[in-house]
Amino acid sequence: MTGGQPLGSERCIELCCNRPLFRRIKRQKLSAKFDLSEMSSRETIASLLRRSDFESAASLTADLLTKDPSNDDLLGLLALAREGSGDGAGAEDAFRSAIAHARDEAHRIRYASNYAAHLIDQDRRVEARALIDREWIWSAVEGAKPEFVEAAFNLARILQFCDLGDSAIALLRKVSQTSHNSFELLHYFVELLSDRGFHEEAYGIVRDAPSELQAHEDFSALRAFVAAKAGRAAEAGEAVNAYVECHPVYLTPRPHDGKIGVVVINRKPDAENLIRNRIDHHFCDNYPRQLAQRFSTQYVFDSIFVPCNATGISQLAFDRPRIGINNITNAEFLLSHDTYKEIQFVERALNFDFINRAEICLNCTRQLNAIAFSEIDNIVVPRIERFFKRTGEERQIAKFIAKEFEYPLIVRGVYENMGQNLHLVNTMQELIDGLTTIPGTEIYVIQFVDKPPGREHFRRMRAAFVEEEPVIVRADYSPFWMIHGRVPHSLVPDFRYSGELYKERPELLEHANQIMRKPEQELGKNAIKALQNLAHVCPLDIFGLDFDVDEHGRVVFFEANATMNFYINSEPELPYPVEPFGELGITGLR
Repeated sequence: MTGGQPLGSERCIELCCNRPLFRRIKRQKLSAKFDLSEMSSRETIASLLRRSDFESAASLTADLLTKDPSNDDLLGLLALAREGSGDGAGAEDAFRSAIAHARDEAHRIRYASNYAAHLIDQDRRVEARALIDREWIWSAVEGAKPEFVEAAFNLARILQFCDLGDSAIALLRKVSQTSHNSFELLHYFVELLSDRGFHEEAYGIVRDAPSELQAHEDFSALRAFVAAKAGRAAEAGEAVNAYVECHPVYLTPRPHDGKIGVVVINRKPDAENLIRNRIDHHFCDNYPRQLAQRFSTQYVFDSIFVPCNATGISQLAFDRPRIGINNITNAEFLLSHDTYKEIQFVERALNFDFINRAEICLNCTRQLNAIAFSEIDNIVVPRIERFFKRTGEERQIAKFIAKEFEYPLIVRGVYENMGQNLHLVNTMQELIDGLTTIPGTEIYVIQFVDKPPGREHFRRMRAAFVEEEPVIVRADYSPFWMIHGRVPHSLVPDFRYSGELYKERPELLEHANQIMRKPEQELGKNAIKALQNLAHVCPLDIFGLDFDVDEHGRVVFFEANATMNFYINSEPELPYPVEPFGELGITGLR
């Protein structure tokens, strides 16, 4: 998809305003008003801005303005140059002058949008809102020219960021009726409508889109998204398959400079994720994505969906890969619909070493892991059982489970990771509610293990295993059983997090960090030995393990899977120690 990416020849710059991926246009297009000499000078200024040589750009622009002081295009460039050089007051003067001398409404809106974005950068959102929430915007919509449509598109993003989403939608409703529509505008408009719950309207706009927009290479992704949001599951599934057929492979942008190629096998995306950028369709937020982000200077990371035909596989030859990572590792999912056979087809067709091959992952269901790990000395494995359920029979199933387990217990879906469809239940009614909420016909029930007697808070640690060597990459305390640790609250808004605890109890933060720095000293030799023995038992090449250590020095097993995040996001003031990652050899690429 193109959402969040630079549009056309424009250069987009990210705003650091506590909202991810908000972008604005920072460079205006050439105007036919200029003669060749002026055009050459303007291109020189634009080139200086692209190279971040703001001082030179400002100097050259100021010289040109002495000959034409009311040239709005030059004033707009001067504002950007001064902004880049840190001259905020000078930038604002230039923005105001550009707005005052704008030759038409399209340019006026463009300068106002850039000025508003500048104010947002300065945490002056009230002023930004006052600047762009004006009646003159609407008077310019009728009979809009292509330049206006582009300017209005950028303005709508500023309006949204200033909590004027209704105004942004009203603006785009008018603009989208013109003959100058674009796929980028359609994509943004549909996403904005869906964010505000107008799913049927978004669906209708995509359904009735002009044929030239439907011919866009990412149109099927947009159609899948709106169909899913509007509750049309069958149509969404068809559109996802159409998108995957067109884009079975993601190839890393060239040049590669002789770097080793790595191919990651990924699941085809869910329809609702297809509103994101194309790379995000292939790479979700887990361990292989972290590798692709952190080791892009050493390796070329490509991706391929399964199922995939020979044509898709042949596309990978351009990057000459030598190593593969299977990122579809949930054994339950692999067994469903014979997915593992589709992965094996790709593994065999590519014919080089793969990390966590499908046939290995098949032996790592939650139940099989529990059985294997329970035979290791000094490891406590909570009881886990798999149950089948039918709609309308939740109460009967709950009564049976209650006879087999003691409260509290955990019920969760079979196919999910990362805490999805996971419920801690303490009563019969909570158990019934959990069974009703979890989709599908299969669930896991796990005996909940409480914190050790005398310990005030829950604790969770994570070990990364690469080539059978455990390294502690996370340790956290929390007053709550589901521990999100130091993850920024903006990323998990539905959960309270440990950062609040650490600010009140800094000694807990220090101890958590000390566990990561010196695990054997803090956890005991027996616990570390148990982790090492577990590494020998688990057949996976690379995997993560969430665990605790009880009052007897025994490892309490929580979960193990092959796609856990090893690099954990944290609040800037609560970083994880960096020492363990030096020991990890995290790439795992042999």
